[in-house]
Amino acid sequence: MTLDDLRRRFPHGFALYAFDPGAPVTLEVHATNGVMLTYRARTEAEAIAAFLADIAPPAEPEPVSEPEPAVDVFD
Repeated sequence: MTLDDLRRRFPHGFALYAFDPGAPVTLEVHATNGVMLTYRARTEAEAIAAFLADIAPPAEPEPVSEPEPAVDVFD
């Protein structure tokens, strides 16, 4: 996801900044309910990936299948 993608998906506000060259970057995403989520990472892509991992819906558990019954010669 690029910064333009973030801008379209989260129009209520976000910021990405670094104070020193080579220093970690900070991504701040402002939610509509006033909550601000903050992520620090080595690169822009890593900060965005960390944010997306946090907002992703939880994975559905794999369905557990019952083992096939043994075939019996009398069936």
